[in-house]
Amino acid sequence: VKGMFSSHLEVAKFEGASIRTVSGIRGQVKRAVKGEHGVFRATFEDKVLSSDIIFLRSWVQVHPQRLYNPVTNLLHAASGAAGGG
Repeated sequence: VKGMFSSHLEVAKFEGASIRTVSGIRGQVKRAVKGEHGVFRATFEDKVLSSDIIFLRSWVQVHPQRLYNPVTNLLHAASGAAGGG
């Protein structure tokens, strides 16, 4: 399979991962092919056509940036105008 990963390191990270085709054929990533970047060997339960799209479900943890930017001048002006009695 080629075009899913871009390096041997990415393939090594997902060795043993479950993959599927759009038609529902399940498979497993086996190992990277020597000499070609990102190309790997896989086994499937049934015959896979060259037109089949293969996908891998994976989750990547994303750490959101903490954003705290207080605008104290506008907060003080709003509270003074609201209580103006």
